[in-house]
Amino acid sequence: MITPYGLYLRNNVYIRQNFDSTSSLNTNTDKLTISNSSSFIASDGKTYTSAGFNPAEVSINTLETYKILKSDSKALATLNFNLPTNEFYELAFDLFIEGPGTFKLLIDGVEVETCYGSFPFKSLKPHKFNYGSVVQISFECETEDYDPIPFCGLDNILCYGYSLVNCDISNYKPPRTTITPKSFDILRGYKTYQTLQKLHAEISMDLVFYSDLEHTNFLQNADRVVVFCDEKNILYRGVLELGEVDKVGSVYIQQVKLLSSDRLGVGWL
Repeated sequence: MITPYGLYLRNNVYIRQNFDSTSSLNTNTDKLTISNSSSFIASDGKTYTSAGFNPAEVSINTLETYKILKSDSKALATLNFNLPTNEFYELAFDLFIEGPGTFKLLIDGVEVETCYGSFPFKSLKPHKFNYGSVVQISFECETEDYDPIPFCGLDNILCYGYSLVNCDISNYKPPRTTITPKSFDILRGYKTYQTLQKLHAEISMDLVFYSDLEHTNFLQNADRVVVFCDEKNILYRGVLELGEVDKVGSVYIQQVKLLSSDRLGVGWL
């Protein structure tokens, strides 16, 4: 269970599925499969049939060496993960769309990513899912007259786990932003202000370690991606900026600042 004031370090990649010249998965072949779907779980916890969806054609393209989802109307497929019990995971992959179509990534029935084609391979931003979450992809063709049938392709599928850092938190300062509105002078009028960027998050805190080993282990992995759960149970994903460290007896007090591109008050989805 994810608890407030928990700092999590991203572990080594648990699933990596990309495709070589023989169109075979090069690692973790038993950890992820993609199958047709006939229903999805919505955010209210209820299960709905995918009315209007045709069976998805999911296959490994033997020429282009990636997994494809093809449909002449609507298609829905489920990503089946074989993962150990963990608080949460990170999913990332590359995507392309051939033809006029709309790709959606759904986690427990909630749309967390929408892409419109056509475009070549590009990396999508990482998304969070929990152990036992239903992770699905949908693809909808925007015209019935397009030839060949539109499809999308997935490659370089990555899945990471996270582990809780064994430390206490002190001198915590809630998420804030360093972005300030820009001012514009108006001739013979009032000055106007505009925010030109999304309000990303910055969190300051001290990490308290009670042994040499725990502090050393943290320093050896401090360059990894981290996730912090604030007092509102909002998760922020980012990197750490290390500050000063004090030693009181056998206790280490490490100043850190979490820099996250996630939107303030929204967090990592």
